[in-house]
Amino acid sequence: MFKTLAAALFCGAMLLTLTACGSDNNNDKGGKKDIETVTGVQAKYYVNIKEESFEGFTFEIEYTNESGQMEKVALDGTSKFEKSVLINHLPVRVELVVYATLRDKATLTKPEYYIGLEHGIGISNATSDGRLLTTRPLVPETEELSYSVSNKKGVVTFHEIFTVDKDGTLSW
Repeated sequence: MFKTLAAALFCGAMLLTLTACGSDNNNDKGGKKDIETVTGVQAKYYVNIKEESFEGFTFEIEYTNESGQMEKVALDGTSKFEKSVLINHLPVRVELVVYATLRDKATLTKPEYYIGLEHGIGISNATSDGRLLTTRPLVPETEELSYSVSNKKGVVTFHEIFTVDKDGTLSW
């Protein structure tokens, strides 16, 4: 009788231990895991033009705005452009364009000019529950654009493009 009682108590204790150590990862959803739904992207743009590059040139920045359309802004008196936008639809093409345009009546004394700039686009997927999951961090890169006086158009451009498909997959 004592053996039976001891065995029953032992089995009961083991059952209680196994139940207490069970997984808590089911989030009270019957063991189903959450599936993140990507609903859009947050794009962070960064451009910093070296001050000496403004001699003889004006600068404009064109970027993909909140509605997914291209928007152009002039850099008036500042060398830095920083912008963060939330685009709430997919797929989307995220673009950043820098235009360096020769000023009217600019006095050019050299046959070639170099325009130094730092640029970058950071992209995060926006989920249906409001979280942002970074897929490409904003890490500025340095470029040097060359402008030759023989260029009759008077414009030098730098262009960066990324595409985010309907599932939130980034490509370039």
